[in-house]
Amino acid sequence: MNLATLFDKIAGRQTQRDKARVDDFRGLVRAIADGKEPDADRVDAVLQESGKSLEALRQAVEKMQKRTAMKAELDTVPKLEAEKAEIETKIGKAAAILNAAEAKFEETANPLRWRLDVIRNQLQQAWPLTQALVDSCPYGELVESAKNIEKARTASHDEANRLRREIEEHVKAIREYKSQAEAATYRPHQNEYLDRAKNRESRLAETQTKLADALKRFDDLEKQGTAIREQMLAP
Repeated sequence: MNLATLFDKIAGRQTQRDKARVDDFRGLVRAIADGKEPDADRVDAVLQESGKSLEALRQAVEKMQKRTAMKAELDTVPKLEAEKAEIETKIGKAAAILNAAEAKFEETANPLRWRLDVIRNQLQQAWPLTQALVDSCPYGELVESAKNIEKARTASHDEANRLRREIEEHVKAIREYKSQAEAATYRPHQNEYLDRAKNRESRLAETQTKLADALKRFDDLEKQGTAIREQMLAP
């Protein structure tokens, strides 16, 4: 046999063995990365044949697992792209509906806005006429009644504000007394603060009743004033 041919044949076989070793190692890596547990003797044989260490095998497995995860994420891109296109289409249709609705709204609202401005202007001009009719009312008894009602309404309003302030003071005092009672370590002092809080609570209830009465009087006076004013507007 020709020597050159012999060495070529040996080299070819060597190349096939090297490829087989690489394939065996990659197969082992893939099996472990897929969660399979290989035979220990098989692992030892592949590592010896390929000239790889156990650490090299571990690193190769971790790398393949990472690449597998990245590939799985990348495989979702076509589905995401399709969903993205579908959503964009739906948004486009919704925007078209919105634009049409806005156009219809403007078509309806514009003349209404114009009419509303006219009405507001007329109402603004009517107010001085209302006041002029009230000021020029020729009926003395109505004018006198209106003055008395306004005076009583103002007094009722002031009384309600005074009672509101009094209620705030009662609430604040009750809160402070109860806080002092909680902080007190001497039982007589604690009872004293609680008694003060109870007294204030009683006064608070009375004041709240007075406020309700004052607000009712104010409301009644408002109604009376409105009725009198309507009569003063008559020619």
